[in-house]
Amino acid sequence: MAGKSKRPGLVLTSEEQKQIRQLRESQTAPWREVQRARILWRYHSGESVAEIARAVKMTRKSVGKWIAKALAIGGGAALKDTYHRPKEHSIPEHRVVIRDR
Repeated sequence: MAGKSKRPGLVLTSEEQKQIRQLRESQTAPWREVQRARILWRYHSGESVAEIARAVKMTRKSVGKWIAKALAIGGGAALKDTYHRPKEHSIPEHRVVIRDR
């Protein structure tokens, strides 16, 4: 049997609980947000990372990542993807040479 998790419990405000409860049952929300809501709800309810991973058919590493994010920035904020800049072009425009033959 595995040991007790060293992670703290996830404390959710009543507003976050309402948001997660609605999102985990949604048929129209983006799948990744629904899946994250299910992960956070189960963790908040006291399930272990391994149990959650089996239930949502994800790896323990992925489940742990979303739980850690929720613990760091809050449950409601962890549901959304963080903004990131698009990657720069790998070939700089000044290196492109067009020759006439």
